[in-house]
Amino acid sequence: MYHDNWNLEDSPFTTSSQNSRDFFVGQAHEEVLARLDYLTTNRKRFGLLTGTSGVGKSALLDYVQQRVQSLGKQSVTMGLLGIDEYEFAWQLSDQLGLRTGHERLLASLWRAIFDHLTVNRYQRLDTVILLDDADEAEGAVLTSVARLAQWQPSTESRLTLIATCREDRTDLIGRRLLELCDLSMVLPPWELADTAAYLKQSIAGAGRDTPAFDIRSIEEIQRLSRGSIRLIRQLAELSLLAGADQESPTVDHETVIAVDGELRLPSQIADAVI
Repeated sequence: MYHDNWNLEDSPFTTSSQNSRDFFVGQAHEEVLARLDYLTTNRKRFGLLTGTSGVGKSALLDYVQQRVQSLGKQSVTMGLLGIDEYEFAWQLSDQLGLRTGHERLLASLWRAIFDHLTVNRYQRLDTVILLDDADEAEGAVLTSVARLAQWQPSTESRLTLIATCREDRTDLIGRRLLELCDLSMVLPPWELADTAAYLKQSIAGAGRDTPAFDIRSIEEIQRLSRGSIRLIRQLAELSLLAGADQESPTVDHETVIAVDGELRLPSQIADAVI
């Protein structure tokens, strides 16, 4: 019923469909992408990407990885939440393609990593390491990141690290990494024009050749989400579901408001219990 009502071949706002579709680069992203390109092109050592929760930092990292790989550079992306220093070294060595197997010695893993980075340097191959949720990392993991950032500190090392963290939690990545930072970037929330273009692209990419959201519903999604990409997706997806249930020809602003109320209800119940 969902797909039939909207003439869709796919669900436009689910995680799986977003992975299979081109990443949307809004106006809010363009300047940040230019700075990220500057970091990787000029082989700067460490960059920090910040922003509020839900603004799209993780998705942007994935997009950067695809870009640098298309240029022939070696790139890996890792999440730092919930891993210790051994798992960090093991995951890094594994994603770099090293055959460390079930190596149990942390020192051996680091020796293999630095040997690999040295080989890349001599082969004139750039290495880009992208680290998500640095503000959630353990202290020992952040020390390991700083160790990487200080390895052969020159552009000739051909190594660039980029980490993300919430804008209000930069102090949690530690003084040392903040001192090593070559460039810090803030990813802003989307403006109305970004939201409207994203909804249009996503709907078209899912197979519908006419708009599914009217102008007032888009404005309402923007207002309620405050430009958070995560909330925009949620509101859009649930509004399509509600609209299909009502057999509506387009999503209107009243549907968006009703959906937003349902989204907020669980948190209101939780607050009441507390």
